[in-house]
Amino acid sequence: EEVQDCSSVIIYGINFVQINSLTCKLVELKSTVNGYEATGNETIVNATFIRSDTLSCSLGRYRVVNISCANIENVYSTTVLLRITYSSFC
Repeated sequence: EEVQDCSSVIIYGINFVQINSLTCKLVELKSTVNGYEATGNETIVNATFIRSDTLSCSLGRYRVVNISCANIENVYSTTVLLRITYSSFC
């Protein structure tokens, strides 16, 4: 069995710009009986520009997160990506 790298996620969108301030905000979530809620832990990581519709963001230690992206510092997308990382290959 091949071990996969689950330490980053590919984000698909539109109008990403190749600039130094490209970031992802990771908001850690925990499972509840009604779904997920924020734990209060969040971090900002640099995003890697792949092309105008694709970014890569490091997840660090987080496994269940909401992810939003910013072309401009502190102006994050209103749409978030819920990412749940569970794989026996990680």
